[in-house]
Amino acid sequence: MKNSKELQNEVHNALASEGTLAHYLSNIYILADNGRVQLFGLVDQPELKNLIKKIVSSLPSVRSVINNIRVEPNRTPRVHVEFDWTNGRMVVR
Repeated sequence: MKNSKELQNEVHNALASEGTLAHYLSNIYILADNGRVQLFGLVDQPELKNLIKKIVSSLPSVRSVINNIRVEPNRTPRVHVEFDWTNGRMVVR
């Protein structure tokens, strides 16, 4: 089993290999632990959110995906992310 950092890198590389996602990659945040992946960020099309989940779910090292990516049409894909170390979760605004 891959460690968290290795799995995060694998997910990032898989998303980076899909050309249509290049513009959004800097706004996609990945948490990985024990085969579970949580995705955070913002895209402007529902198809992109679905594509991201499809790509991540297809990776052999991934056991489950929680897709918290938000779809907001007509908005620049920039989000503010904070990590709540006390509760071990990411907050996306």
